[in-house]
Amino acid sequence: MNLQETIRRILREDGKDLSPLIEKVLNDMLVKYNKDILCGVTVVHPDNRITLSGDKYLHYKVTFTFIGGYGTKNWPKTMAIRDKYSEIMNDGWHLVHDFTGIPVDVYSAEIKECD
Repeated sequence: MNLQETIRRILREDGKDLSPLIEKVLNDMLVKYNKDILCGVTVVHPDNRITLSGDKYLHYKVTFTFIGGYGTKNWPKTMAIRDKYSEIMNDGWHLVHDFTGIPVDVYSAEIKECD
């Protein structure tokens, strides 16, 4: 049994809230190498997400906070910048899914500068 299979088995058996763990991994792996464009990543457990109709979500919500908007070096948002955002979000999705087998919903937000 390889490492990925072991992690998936533990996750299925445990059923814990993995938000802090996923958030730490994504922040450590992605923000570190994309400081010029990515400020941080936040993760919300599916049980903490509710639709307007009251239904529950099935997947974790992962929000990538990018540096962008009017007055930043990433303005105007060209296709190259959009592609970079998309590439980072795809890398995050694959990082989570490849090691845990858990699909996540990805979203993005923009702020003028990191805190």
